[in-house]
Amino acid sequence: GGNKMAGMMLGMGMMEMDKETASGYEKVYKADGRHITEKFDKNSSSGEYHVLVAGRFMMEINGQQVDMGTLKAAANKIGFSNLEAMKNEGVK
Repeated sequence: GGNKMAGMMLGMGMMEMDKETASGYEKVYKADGRHITEKFDKNSSSGEYHVLVAGRFMMEINGQQVDMGTLKAAANKIGFSNLEAMKNEGVK
């Protein structure tokens, strides 16, 4: 789940990955200061889009019978700015 993915992303630091097979792909990269992981299975049209926001919050979007563009659009619709504004909330 998300915690496993967050740990993997944190462990990778700035490392990027781009792996493609006949049945899908997996990408790990950084964009707009956020660590992002995309996984997509072409055979089942299912995917995962994970974004580590403000180095603290994991946004996880999963879908079946969709394309990656739809998952990314859902993440953008939720928005990152509110989470980024909360990055110091509760931090001592």
